[in-house]
Amino acid sequence: MGNGNCKVLSRIFGIATAVGMAALTGTAQAASGGVGKVPEARQVFMRDVPNFSATNSTAPRVIPRPRTGMPESTYQALKAQAASPHGVPLPVTLNGPPQPQPVQATGRETPIASLNFDGDAEFEACSFDTPADQALAIGDGKNPILQAVNVCLSVWNTAGTRLLGPKDLVSFFGLPAGTFTSDPRALYDWYNHRFIVTLLDSSCPNGGCTSSTNNYNIAVSQSDDPTLGWWIYRIPVQSATNALNDFPRVGQDRAATYPITTGTKFPGAIYLASNLFSNLSGAYLNEEWLVLPKAAMYNGQSFSFWFFFGMTSGGVVTDTTQPVNVWNPYDNPRAEFLITSKDFFCTSSCNGLTVWAISNPFGFVTGGPSPELTGVVISTVNNYSQPPNAVQPGSSTLIDTNDTRISGEATYQSGSIYASNESANGTGGVSSLIYRVQPQLNINDGARCTGAFLNLCPQITGATELNESVLNYGGTSAAYFAVPQPDPEGNINTVFTFSSATQYAGLAYISQRVTQANNTFVDLGFFLQSGSAPAYTQLRWGDYNAVAPAGVAYKAGDGGKVSTPGFGFSGMYASGNTWRTRIGFNQFTGPGQP
Repeated sequence: MGNGNCKVLSRIFGIATAVGMAALTGTAQAASGGVGKVPEARQVFMRDVPNFSATNSTAPRVIPRPRTGMPESTYQALKAQAASPHGVPLPVTLNGPPQPQPVQATGRETPIASLNFDGDAEFEACSFDTPADQALAIGDGKNPILQAVNVCLSVWNTAGTRLLGPKDLVSFFGLPAGTFTSDPRALYDWYNHRFIVTLLDSSCPNGGCTSSTNNYNIAVSQSDDPTLGWWIYRIPVQSATNALNDFPRVGQDRAATYPITTGTKFPGAIYLASNLFSNLSGAYLNEEWLVLPKAAMYNGQSFSFWFFFGMTSGGVVTDTTQPVNVWNPYDNPRAEFLITSKDFFCTSSCNGLTVWAISNPFGFVTGGPSPELTGVVISTVNNYSQPPNAVQPGSSTLIDTNDTRISGEATYQSGSIYASNESANGTGGVSSLIYRVQPQLNINDGARCTGAFLNLCPQITGATELNESVLNYGGTSAAYFAVPQPDPEGNINTVFTFSSATQYAGLAYISQRVTQANNTFVDLGFFLQSGSAPAYTQLRWGDYNAVAPAGVAYKAGDGGKVSTPGFGFSGMYASGNTWRTRIGFNQFTGPGQP
């Protein structure tokens, strides 16, 4: 376990956003960093992993909501306050019936999903955990669609036929039987044609332990076929002992120079972030970010890596920062970007985002400078505040919508970062804010990166908010866990969960052309699958939905592969007192879709 205490330089610059608000609201800093080491990977063939069986567990368990470090009474008081009309209501941008529409509706502008099929489900295959968290990756091979929930992983073809699974994730990652696992995430590396899956495990998931083991599990496929070989790594928490890592986030860049002395291009890094809590007291500690080399991992080799911890923004320790997914093989930014909203410490009306940049991720391996981490803080057009729990028909049981964190994947495309968080809408409902932010870099940190490292350490000097769309159906309707996914043109499809006093929790999506006016929608969006029963279990209904770019690199004769890039997405819906998941794909294909 690394325990370095190398100070990382950080600077803040004043800027102005394109939407007319002063941007500078504080400073962003990284406190410390260190070096960790990982042994060679374990090799696994997915086809050999046993399928999950409910007999693997004693009883289904309810996954606790993401930790915040605040007392339960405080959290519930904030939720109750948010349910009352207060403050300045967010604008209602969706005019018409107060919910997404069924796909049979006329006047379609959001592209209707051309793929729409059930993924893994409770009490059918994956009954160990409730509710589910979503991980989705779509590749370019013949077995392209991978979905993971908390204990299961399955692979589908483009027709929605399950090819493999549901596989037991505990067995896949080589963990002891009965190990607590949670919070899967998945990416596809379109530049190197590899799948990436991450998962947490803990010996003391409920806290109160004087000692515990808490780990990151990372799997990378050996090819573009997820049914074949994988390399498996297990990495302990680095910056603190007896610290529980919670709510992981994963991103990737495209390429990096490693080692610097050879000038050889290697396939970049995987960026893994989590929130750390004391496993004894439950108090929040700080974030931890791991910078992992794809070059070694794609070959199953041992490696050293850098980690950051103790970041602050505006003098406040950060939480739930999302590293971006640089997915387009034609994008190659000079740094990896990350984005943070105000969250744990947002107890009233809050404003602003912190945008980070990490450059020179592997210079330290050859005796050069450590990675360069810099951050800026920008204001947002709208204030946001803790969202109320979501209503559902005929029930006093509300659905926990968590908090103001950026819960789903953040994405980089053609110079912009796309991300979303949720807020009280001011009238007792929940809305989601969808951001498009353009970061700016300088040439280099000339004080640290000279000689062979010249121009390899750009710093973030500003960020401009290009758009901020408010997904708000008004009243007590709730649109939550929204995740935007851009295509190569910059069109956006946003997947979200929706419920109201007349609609059970279902999975919906809405699209926006890059040429639309800011903060506009041309329709109400559509349900991929509407709910038909209450979300019932201890207020819990998952923590994030998933998106995945698809059809990026068309290859002729590839068995039904789409030829126009589009949007893959997945999430839960309520059915018959259980959760089910749904996987969809849509795309812009012509000018008849405004």
